[in-house]
Amino acid sequence: MIEKLRRLFGGGRKVSFALRGANVRIMDGFYFSNPEAVALGDNVYIGRNFYMSGKGKLTIGSNVIISDRCSIMTSQHDYKDADALPYGTGYVHSPVTIRDNVWIGMNASILPGVEIGEGAVIGFGAVVRKDIPPMSIAIGNPAVIVSKRDEAKYRELLAAKRFLLEMR
Repeated sequence: MIEKLRRLFGGGRKVSFALRGANVRIMDGFYFSNPEAVALGDNVYIGRNFYMSGKGKLTIGSNVIISDRCSIMTSQHDYKDADALPYGTGYVHSPVTIRDNVWIGMNASILPGVEIGEGAVIGFGAVVRKDIPPMSIAIGNPAVIVSKRDEAKYRELLAAKRFLLEMR
């Protein structure tokens, strides 16, 4: 995996995450800016053409699946205190946290400063700009909570340690 990361980042550039758990799978076509600010838990799958940009901290818990073509932003241009138009040269950094057992559907975008709670599901194409509570199912642009997971079933699967990425 390390050799694949070196090839994707070009030449002999060494890639090191702040933390990288066991059984982490990162598919082709990804882009991480500042991977040293990224912490990955165990059993993490990141799909094809993933994009993460910014110097803010990104923490991804264990048993997380991020589908193809998703993006997570941990910083944004500082347009409020701009020294040029349409935005200045400065940035505002805001950490993103994705808790354990989260599933993020294809083409979803997570904006700076967001926390996605344990067991949440983010639907296809959602744009998440506010925190998503644990066990919530959120869809749309902007993402809105439309349902909750069955907590009893969730706790049963958690107690039995039935994690999809460990079953494959």
